[in-house]
Amino acid sequence: MRESDEPLTDTLVRCLADPTDLKALERLENDGDQAGARLMRARLADQAALRLDAALEDNRARVRRQLGRDWAWATDEVMSDLTIRTIRRLDYWHRTNTDRAEGGATSLAAFVNQLTGTVVGEWFKTQRPKHRTGMTQTPERRAGRLKPPTDPDDRTAWVFCFNVCSTGSAVFFRSVG
Repeated sequence: MRESDEPLTDTLVRCLADPTDLKALERLENDGDQAGARLMRARLADQAALRLDAALEDNRARVRRQLGRDWAWATDEVMSDLTIRTIRRLDYWHRTNTDRAEGGATSLAAFVNQLTGTVVGEWFKTQRPKHRTGMTQTPERRAGRLKPPTDPDDRTAWVFCFNVCSTGSAVFFRSVG
């Protein structure tokens, strides 16, 4: 099979097309039938793209589940990252599947399934919006800094004092002034 001007098409056809179709394409190219080879390459590229799309869509629900309900809005963004990762790893998948016997080959959907956890994890580490709200991470937690007064005329002051008892231990108390 000759290389074309479209590397993505070449990768899809080389990795996802049926070997019999690839031999037929090579035969057309060797015979000098450029028009027939171009048509066959376009048909194979369409079939390969449909096969890739089906494998990715099989894993959309898994990505949505891994993101969780709070991040479901990011499913399309993560699926885009997963598509890029899958295309970059197609050569590896193709090499490992051609070396194995027919019974041990990994389906494309199963291969994409293996990549989902990594892609979702990377998205959470690098792409998701970060929310920083003071010192506390949960609204239920009472510890942390005191919120500044919302009323600018509020003149309440907190004074922390301590008193030493006759036994020598210090007692802390707060007074409001």
